[in-house]
Amino acid sequence: MKPTQLDARRNHAAGLAVVLGYATTLAARDGWRSLRKLLLLAVAIIVPLTAALIHYEMSRHQDEKARDLRTIAALKLGQIVDWLDERQGDADLLQASISLADHYGRWRERGDRAGRDQLIDHLEQLRISKKYQNVWLLDEQGAPLWNSAGDAEIIEPKLQSAALHAVATRQQGLLPPVDAVGSRMHIDFVTTLQPWGA
Repeated sequence: MKPTQLDARRNHAAGLAVVLGYATTLAARDGWRSLRKLLLLAVAIIVPLTAALIHYEMSRHQDEKARDLRTIAALKLGQIVDWLDERQGDADLLQASISLADHYGRWRERGDRAGRDQLIDHLEQLRISKKYQNVWLLDEQGAPLWNSAGDAEIIEPKLQSAALHAVATRQQGLLPPVDAVGSRMHIDFVTTLQPWGA
């Protein structure tokens, strides 16, 4: 059998189909390679960008927290300064009070119980209204005369020393904070009364 022109055309078409099929397979293989390269490129871009965004958000969040903490610290500092100013105002008021000095003088110089009771009542009312833990009344030599806790004989040496210094200099004192065992931290203020008869 002699190949006919029709057979030649069929063989040529089959060859063409095979070549086209091979080209399609190559194109598909090249497409996957290109797609894989494109995916790798996308991953290479997306992963660092995501990491950078996460880092930026974490930094921004930390900055916000730091700013909030600075705001709270400034607010607390303002409250502490205001509180200290109020306590200083209480000490100023005690030091400037002529009536308290009069009550003290009548009690100490003349033995007037009414003067003592009025002085102690005033100090106790101050303690209650200002929520002071304790109020001490000492004489000019630093000896305890009375305190609101009822234990007038026991006084801390540094508090007694500060009181003597206040009497000698006629200046008020503020002692450093004390962290008493089993108690809340406290700050002691020391002031003097007006000299009696001044």
